Amino acid sequence: MLKSFSAIDQNTNPVDNVVMRAALQPQMWWALDEQSGAYPRDLGTFFDRYYGFFVSDRVSGAYYLMDQVTSKSLVDARYETKSKFTMSGFFNNVYFFGYFLGALINFLWGLFFGLLCYFLLLGIQCRNILDLFHNSFFIQF
Repeated sequence: MLKSFSAIDQNTNPVDNVVMRAALQPQMWWALDEQSGAYPRDLGTFFDRYYGFFVSDRVSGAYYLMDQVTSKSLVDARYETKSKFTMSGFFNNVYFFGYFLGALINFLWGLFFGLLCYFLLLGIQCRNILDLFHNSFFIQF
């Protein structure tokens, strides 16, 4: 995995970069899945690494997960450019909360974003998205 992600940094052709990133996307998921379990992480790891309370962003969030699967030098190089591995946010929840609770959290996020997409669809159909949000949120409460 280290050699694959290092090849992206050395390649200057944009088309090859896009193809390489698309090909590497499942590798990060697989690597995190190998380290995930059925039970959530301890609270210290959760607050320090998931939310990043009182710690640098270099040792929390996506960079923490990148540290779990590759070398420190590659993660440091990515941190300097403020870029991250191609990865999906739902694996953050699975890694930190475990398979069962992580799946529930991902389902709730899916409902939330599905509702937002539905509101957007209604706004486009009504041709007045501001009026839709005003009527939907403020009149009901």
